[in-house]
Amino acid sequence: MNKLKAWIQASRLPSQSFIFLPLLLGQVYGVMEHQLCFDWTVFFWTALFSFSIQLFIVYGNDYNDLEVDRLNATFNLFSGGSRVLVEGHLSRKELATGIWVMVAMNLFTGAMLTFIYERYFALPIVLLCMLLLFLYSFPPFRFNYRGGGEFLQMIGTACVLPIIGYYAQSNVINPSQLPWSLVLILAPFHLSSAVSTSLPDYPSDKTGRKHTMVVILGPQRAKILVIILNFISIFLFAITWWTNFKEPATYAILLGPLAATLAMISLIRFSDPGSSRLTAFVGLNVVGVTILFHLMMIINIWHPG
Repeated sequence: MNKLKAWIQASRLPSQSFIFLPLLLGQVYGVMEHQLCFDWTVFFWTALFSFSIQLFIVYGNDYNDLEVDRLNATFNLFSGGSRVLVEGHLSRKELATGIWVMVAMNLFTGAMLTFIYERYFALPIVLLCMLLLFLYSFPPFRFNYRGGGEFLQMIGTACVLPIIGYYAQSNVINPSQLPWSLVLILAPFHLSSAVSTSLPDYPSDKTGRKHTMVVILGPQRAKILVIILNFISIFLFAITWWTNFKEPATYAILLGPLAATLAMISLIRFSDPGSSRLTAFVGLNVVGVTILFHLMMIINIWHPG
């Protein structure tokens, strides 16, 4: 494998959706909430930040999870790292260089938003995003091993990213005006996603003594938790945002995640790590619940009714 293909594999670009969509959702909501014109130059810089922070995350995780990834024989599209270190396509030194390049890009995008576009809290929030990954994956903290890593993922994707997007477009940072109701809805969905994507890694994570929620609870209880968290988000949407949309739009937003979650119930049993049933369970949760919900929210906020 040549180096370009190796870096593309290391970048795990499909996982960009976990970063880009919450950022875009926050931007669209900020524009509509304050009746502003969508600033496409700000969008460019937030998109660049989305790209660089996602690469910082996946490179950092690969760099720090090499020992457990070597044990992982049940990885799939949604879990187990990119495998570039395990398969010898890149060295740890090369990946470390990639991490530092992404650190520089993150700081650059934060600085541009702060000093050129006068979003004076942008750089501190970017630093907060990098801190969350540092706490999650890097020693001495490594909360993905000690326990609580899923909550750090939830804070980053369901809270910090939508707020960055909201702030970047609206330039509003007053805590009383931030989109907390949106964060409340997204939080269980993103915690559910974090738990589900670690389900295929259960055997190697258990052997490697990673205290993920799946290892702590066991796979079956973790799957039930994923289902419950999805229903919590659906319920929170129904009681907080139902009146924000006309009925057909509301039903369209809920239909996909609800149908996917109901389908996942039938996959709880007989879906061991490495099985196609578990891949379907995780895929439904990632694509049919989390990604689809963000897409439908973006579409319906941008074009209500």
